[in-house]
Amino acid sequence: MGNSNSKDTLAVEQDGLMDNVEQNSESPTGEEAPAKVENEGDKEEKEVEEQHEGGEEKGEEETLRDEKEEEDREVSEVRNAFAAAILGDDRYVENVDAGLPKTTEKLMEAVMRVTIHTIEGITRDTDVGTDPDPFVEIYANRILLGATRPKKDSNTCEVDESFFIKTKTDPQNIKLRFSLKDKDHMDDDVIGHGYFDLGEEDTTNDQIVHLKWKGKEVGVIKISVDFQNVVIV
Repeated sequence: MGNSNSKDTLAVEQDGLMDNVEQNSESPTGEEAPAKVENEGDKEEKEVEEQHEGGEEKGEEETLRDEKEEEDREVSEVRNAFAAAILGDDRYVENVDAGLPKTTEKLMEAVMRVTIHTIEGITRDTDVGTDPDPFVEIYANRILLGATRPKKDSNTCEVDESFFIKTKTDPQNIKLRFSLKDKDHMDDDVIGHGYFDLGEEDTTNDQIVHLKWKGKEVGVIKISVDFQNVVIV
């Protein structure tokens, strides 16, 4: 009789222990508790994805940086080529990366200045019944430097406009030609031409240039030629 009770008691205790294990495996809400350890395969896959995303971001940054460096290099080359062409001297563009001189001292260069002071005594009429609207075109060795602004209905007028020349040619070899014209709505009429040869003149300030048409004087202009120092920046 004693052995039979002991077996029954042991069976009851084992059944109770199993019930406790089943209850502990469930959450208080009746749902299954989450796994404490992630699946190893999912974990590795997640790490690979994170590394891939990081690599893409890094690759984009490097690409943008390379493109910016290439753009800066091209801009610097264009700037230096332009400066060299204008200045005609590589020492002004020593710093290739910055496109600027290494020195902070002022760099000076002399340029020729041609000034038209006045137009005087126009005698040739190109339009019947009206005074001309005169202006002057300036040429240096057949190269057009520019033209003055037209003056309305005038045979004599002040101009005071300057034009600058930078040249490697000896100034004594430069010949200036002046073409006086009448501004019209359609085609500008030529009034006369005049010349000033720097190699034949002793002085170049306040000089009178006689303008002619078919061998006859039709007016004069007063000019000056000198040299000005300009700062290279």
